[in-house]
Amino acid sequence: MVQCNECGSKLKKGDSFCSQCGAKIAVLKAQAKPVKTRSKSVGKKTVKPSSVKKSIKSQAPSEPVKKEGAVDLTDDVKRRLKAELEISIKAFKRGDITLEEFQDIKKSIVAKARAGFYNASSGPLSPAPTSTPKAVPPPVPSPMPAQFEPEPFVPAYTIPEPSLRRTSDPAPTGDLYKPMRRLDEPLFSKLWYLAPVIFNLIGGLIAYFAIKPSDEKSAKKMLAIGAVSFILVAAGAGYYSYTTNFFGGQKDVAPPPTGIVIEG
Repeated sequence: MVQCNECGSKLKKGDSFCSQCGAKIAVLKAQAKPVKTRSKSVGKKTVKPSSVKKSIKSQAPSEPVKKEGAVDLTDDVKRRLKAELEISIKAFKRGDITLEEFQDIKKSIVAKARAGFYNASSGPLSPAPTSTPKAVPPPVPSPMPAQFEPEPFVPAYTIPEPSLRRTSDPAPTGDLYKPMRRLDEPLFSKLWYLAPVIFNLIGGLIAYFAIKPSDEKSAKKMLAIGAVSFILVAAGAGYYSYTTNFFGGQKDVAPPPTGIVIEG
Protein backbone atom coordinates (compact mmCIF):
# COMPACT_ATOMS: atom_id res chain seq x y z
CA MET A 1 0.00 0.00 0.00
CA VAL A 2 1.13 3.57 -0.74
CA GLN A 3 0.98 6.17 2.02
CA CYS A 4 0.62 9.92 1.67
CA ASN A 5 3.73 11.80 2.73
CA GLU A 6 1.66 14.77 3.89
CA CYS A 7 -0.82 13.16 6.24
CA GLY A 8 0.33 9.52 6.35
CA SER A 9 -3.05 8.13 5.37
CA LYS A 10 -3.22 5.00 3.29
CA LEU A 11 -4.05 5.37 -0.40
CA LYS A 12 -5.78 2.98 -2.73
CA LYS A 13 -4.33 1.83 -5.98
CA GLY A 14 -5.33 4.10 -8.83
CA ASP A 15 -6.02 7.23 -6.70
CA SER A 16 -4.75 10.48 -8.16
CA PHE A 17 -5.23 12.65 -5.00
CA CYS A 18 -5.16 11.97 -1.30
CA SER A 19 -8.67 11.76 0.17
CA GLN A 20 -7.55 13.39 3.46
CA CYS A 21 -5.25 16.28 2.46
CA GLY A 22 -5.74 16.48 -1.30
CA ALA A 23 -2.05 16.06 -2.23
CA LYS A 24 -1.16 14.69 -5.69
CA ILE A 25 -0.39 11.02 -5.52
CA ALA A 26 1.62 10.89 -8.78
CA VAL A 27 4.19 13.33 -7.42
CA LEU A 28 4.33 11.49 -4.16
CA LYS A 29 4.80 8.16 -5.93
CA ALA A 30 7.71 9.54 -7.94
CA GLN A 31 9.33 10.93 -4.85
CA ALA A 32 8.70 7.81 -2.80
CA LYS A 33 9.95 5.42 -5.51
CA PRO A 34 13.49 4.34 -4.62
CA VAL A 35 16.15 4.33 -7.34
CA LYS A 36 17.61 0.89 -7.86
CA THR A 37 20.91 0.29 -9.66
CA ARG A 38 22.34 -2.98 -10.64
CA SER A 39 25.73 -3.84 -9.36
CA LYS A 40 28.18 -6.60 -10.00
CA SER A 41 30.12 -8.25 -7.25
CA VAL A 42 33.75 -8.80 -8.07
CA GLY A 43 35.12 -10.79 -5.20
CA LYS A 44 34.00 -8.98 -2.06
CA LYS A 45 33.68 -5.55 -3.68
CA THR A 46 30.57 -4.20 -5.39
CA VAL A 47 31.33 -2.57 -8.76
CA LYS A 48 28.92 -0.39 -10.75
CA PRO A 49 28.31 -1.12 -14.45
CA SER A 50 29.73 2.24 -15.53
CA SER A 51 33.04 1.48 -13.87
CA VAL A 52 33.11 -1.98 -15.48
CA LYS A 53 32.65 -0.44 -18.96
CA LYS A 54 35.43 2.05 -18.32
CA SER A 55 37.79 -0.71 -17.23
CA ILE A 56 36.97 -2.79 -20.30
CA LYS A 57 37.63 0.20 -22.58
CA SER A 58 40.94 0.89 -20.87
CA GLN A 59 42.01 -2.75 -21.28
CA ALA A 60 40.94 -2.97 -24.99
CA PRO A 61 43.91 -3.09 -27.40
CA SER A 62 44.50 0.05 -29.47
CA GLU A 63 45.25 -1.93 -32.71
CA PRO A 64 42.98 -4.53 -34.32
CA VAL A 65 43.85 -8.13 -33.74
CA LYS A 66 45.44 -9.64 -36.85
CA LYS A 67 44.35 -12.97 -38.13
CA GLU A 68 46.80 -15.77 -38.38
CA GLY A 69 48.66 -15.62 -41.69
CA ALA A 70 47.67 -11.99 -42.43
CA VAL A 71 50.21 -9.82 -44.27
CA ASP A 72 50.55 -6.03 -44.17
CA LEU A 73 50.04 -4.59 -47.66
CA THR A 74 51.05 -1.15 -48.80
CA ASP A 75 48.88 1.07 -50.95
CA ASP A 76 50.93 0.27 -54.06
CA VAL A 77 50.60 -3.46 -53.47
CA LYS A 78 46.86 -3.11 -52.91
CA ARG A 79 46.58 -1.13 -56.13
CA ARG A 80 48.40 -3.84 -58.06
CA LEU A 81 46.24 -6.59 -56.56
CA LYS A 82 43.09 -4.66 -57.38
CA ALA A 83 44.24 -4.11 -60.98
CA GLU A 84 44.98 -7.80 -61.53
CA LEU A 85 41.65 -8.81 -60.02
CA GLU A 86 39.81 -6.33 -62.28
CA ILE A 87 41.56 -7.77 -65.34
CA SER A 88 40.51 -11.28 -64.33
CA ILE A 89 36.92 -10.17 -63.67
CA LYS A 90 36.65 -8.49 -67.09
CA ALA A 91 38.06 -11.57 -68.78
CA PHE A 92 35.48 -13.72 -66.97
CA LYS A 93 32.63 -11.39 -68.00
CA ARG A 94 33.76 -11.50 -71.63
CA GLY A 95 33.76 -15.28 -71.49
CA ASP A 96 37.51 -15.66 -72.10
CA ILE A 97 37.95 -17.74 -68.92
CA THR A 98 35.66 -20.04 -66.97
CA LEU A 99 34.61 -19.75 -63.33
CA GLU A 100 37.12 -22.40 -62.24
CA GLU A 101 39.95 -20.57 -64.01
CA PHE A 102 38.91 -17.29 -62.39
CA GLN A 103 38.97 -18.89 -58.93
CA ASP A 104 42.41 -20.39 -59.61
CA ILE A 105 43.74 -16.98 -60.68
CA LYS A 106 42.31 -15.39 -57.55
CA LYS A 107 43.95 -18.02 -55.33
CA SER A 108 47.29 -17.54 -57.07
CA ILE A 109 47.11 -13.76 -56.56
CA VAL A 110 46.42 -14.23 -52.84
CA ALA A 111 49.30 -16.72 -52.55
CA LYS A 112 51.69 -14.30 -54.27
CA ALA A 113 50.62 -11.49 -51.94
CA ARG A 114 51.33 -13.63 -48.86
CA ALA A 115 54.69 -14.66 -50.27
CA GLY A 116 55.70 -11.02 -50.74
CA PHE A 117 55.76 -11.17 -54.53
CA TYR A 118 54.10 -7.75 -54.81
CA ASN A 119 56.45 -5.95 -52.42
CA ALA A 120 58.22 -2.82 -53.61
CA SER A 121 61.61 -4.59 -53.44
CA SER A 122 60.56 -7.02 -56.19
CA GLY A 123 60.83 -4.28 -58.80
CA PRO A 124 59.23 -1.05 -59.95
CA LEU A 125 55.50 -1.04 -59.80
CA SER A 126 53.75 -0.74 -63.10
CA PRO A 127 50.92 1.78 -63.44
CA ALA A 128 47.39 0.60 -63.08
CA PRO A 129 46.32 -1.07 -66.31
CA THR A 130 43.63 0.60 -68.33
CA SER A 131 40.71 -1.24 -69.78
CA THR A 132 41.81 -2.11 -73.31
CA PRO A 133 39.98 -4.50 -75.59
CA LYS A 134 41.54 -7.85 -76.11
CA ALA A 135 43.58 -7.90 -79.29
CA VAL A 136 42.35 -10.53 -81.67
CA PRO A 137 45.02 -11.87 -84.00
CA PRO A 138 44.18 -11.47 -87.68
CA PRO A 139 42.95 -14.62 -89.38
CA VAL A 140 45.56 -16.55 -91.25
CA PRO A 141 44.65 -16.52 -94.94
CA SER A 142 44.28 -19.95 -96.38
CA PRO A 143 46.65 -20.68 -99.23
CA MET A 144 44.96 -20.14 -102.55
CA PRO A 145 45.27 -22.99 -105.03
CA ALA A 146 47.45 -22.21 -107.97
CA GLN A 147 45.34 -21.31 -110.97
CA PHE A 148 45.67 -23.58 -113.94
CA GLU A 149 47.14 -21.70 -116.86
CA PRO A 150 47.10 -23.76 -120.07
CA GLU A 151 49.95 -23.36 -122.46
CA PRO A 152 49.18 -21.45 -125.63
CA PHE A 153 48.21 -23.72 -128.50
CA VAL A 154 50.52 -23.48 -131.48
CA PRO A 155 49.10 -25.23 -134.56
CA ALA A 156 51.39 -27.09 -136.90
CA TYR A 157 50.20 -25.02 -139.85
CA THR A 158 48.11 -21.91 -140.17
CA ILE A 159 44.79 -21.76 -142.02
CA PRO A 160 44.27 -18.61 -144.06
CA GLU A 161 41.24 -16.69 -142.94
CA PRO A 162 38.57 -16.21 -145.61
CA SER A 163 38.29 -12.67 -146.88
CA LEU A 164 34.82 -11.20 -147.01
CA ARG A 165 34.16 -9.02 -150.04
CA ARG A 166 30.82 -7.61 -151.12
CA THR A 167 30.01 -7.68 -154.82
CA SER A 168 29.36 -4.43 -156.57
CA ASP A 169 25.81 -3.17 -156.27
CA PRO A 170 23.77 -2.90 -159.49
CA ALA A 171 23.14 0.51 -160.96
CA PRO A 172 19.97 2.00 -159.47
CA THR A 173 17.03 2.25 -161.83
CA GLY A 174 13.57 3.67 -161.49
CA ASP A 175 11.99 0.23 -161.63
CA LEU A 176 13.49 -0.71 -158.27
CA TYR A 177 11.58 2.03 -156.47
CA LYS A 178 8.17 1.65 -158.17
CA PRO A 179 5.39 0.22 -156.01
CA MET A 180 4.64 -3.35 -156.98
CA ARG A 181 1.15 -4.86 -156.99
CA ARG A 182 0.06 -8.41 -157.05
CA LEU A 183 -1.43 -9.70 -160.31
CA ASP A 184 -3.88 -11.96 -158.49
CA GLU A 185 -5.62 -9.16 -156.57
CA PRO A 186 -9.46 -8.93 -156.90
CA LEU A 187 -10.93 -6.55 -159.47
CA PHE A 188 -12.48 -4.23 -156.87
CA SER A 189 -9.11 -3.55 -155.22
CA LYS A 190 -7.66 -2.65 -158.60
CA LEU A 191 -10.47 -0.23 -159.61
CA TRP A 192 -11.01 1.52 -156.29
CA TYR A 193 -9.82 4.87 -157.66
CA LEU A 194 -12.78 4.96 -160.12
CA ALA A 195 -15.20 5.51 -157.22
CA PRO A 196 -14.27 9.19 -156.58
CA VAL A 197 -14.27 9.87 -160.36
CA ILE A 198 -17.82 8.58 -160.77
CA PHE A 199 -18.94 10.32 -157.58
CA ASN A 200 -17.74 13.73 -158.80
CA LEU A 201 -19.31 13.26 -162.24
CA ILE A 202 -22.69 12.04 -161.01
CA GLY A 203 -22.73 14.43 -158.04
CA GLY A 204 -22.16 17.44 -160.29
CA LEU A 205 -24.94 16.44 -162.68
CA ILE A 206 -27.43 15.79 -159.87
CA ALA A 207 -26.65 19.13 -158.25
CA TYR A 208 -27.04 20.93 -161.56
CA PHE A 209 -30.46 19.50 -162.42
CA ALA A 210 -31.71 19.89 -158.83
CA ILE A 211 -30.85 23.56 -158.46
CA LYS A 212 -31.48 24.67 -162.10
CA PRO A 213 -35.29 25.26 -161.78
CA SER A 214 -34.84 27.64 -158.83
CA ASP A 215 -31.42 29.16 -159.46
CA GLU A 216 -29.77 28.50 -162.79
CA LYS A 217 -26.67 30.54 -161.91
CA SER A 218 -25.90 28.44 -158.81
CA ALA A 219 -26.60 25.29 -160.80
CA LYS A 220 -23.95 26.24 -163.33
CA LYS A 221 -21.48 26.84 -160.50
CA MET A 222 -22.16 23.41 -159.06
CA LEU A 223 -21.71 21.85 -162.50
CA ALA A 224 -18.41 23.67 -162.96
CA ILE A 225 -17.16 22.50 -159.54
CA GLY A 226 -18.12 18.92 -160.37
CA ALA A 227 -16.36 19.11 -163.75
CA VAL A 228 -13.13 20.50 -162.22
CA SER A 229 -13.09 17.89 -159.46
CA PHE A 230 -13.81 15.20 -162.04
CA ILE A 231 -10.82 16.29 -164.14
CA LEU A 232 -8.50 16.38 -161.10
CA VAL A 233 -9.57 12.98 -159.80
CA ALA A 234 -9.36 11.46 -163.28
CA ALA A 235 -5.83 12.80 -163.70
CA GLY A 236 -4.82 11.34 -160.34
CA ALA A 237 -6.32 7.98 -161.21
CA GLY A 238 -4.50 7.90 -164.53
CA TYR A 239 -1.18 8.67 -162.87
CA TYR A 240 -1.80 5.96 -160.27
CA SER A 241 -2.58 3.38 -162.96
CA TYR A 242 0.54 4.38 -164.85
CA THR A 243 2.86 4.10 -161.84
CA THR A 244 1.45 0.74 -160.80
CA ASN A 245 1.55 -0.57 -164.40
CA PHE A 246 -2.07 -1.65 -164.04
CA PHE A 247 -2.81 -2.30 -167.71
CA GLY A 248 0.53 -3.71 -168.83
CA GLY A 249 1.09 -6.28 -166.04
CA GLN A 250 4.08 -6.37 -163.72
CA LYS A 251 7.32 -5.32 -165.33
CA ASP A 252 10.56 -7.10 -164.84
CA VAL A 253 12.61 -5.35 -162.20
CA ALA A 254 16.33 -5.44 -161.67
CA PRO A 255 17.50 -8.52 -159.81
CA PRO A 256 18.50 -8.07 -156.17
CA PRO A 257 22.18 -8.03 -155.15
CA THR A 258 23.86 -11.38 -155.44
CA GLY A 259 24.88 -11.16 -151.78
CA ILE A 260 28.20 -11.74 -150.07
CA VAL A 261 30.85 -13.81 -151.79
CA ILE A 262 33.41 -15.61 -149.63
CA GLU A 263 36.77 -15.82 -151.27
CA GLY A 264 39.88 -17.55 -150.10
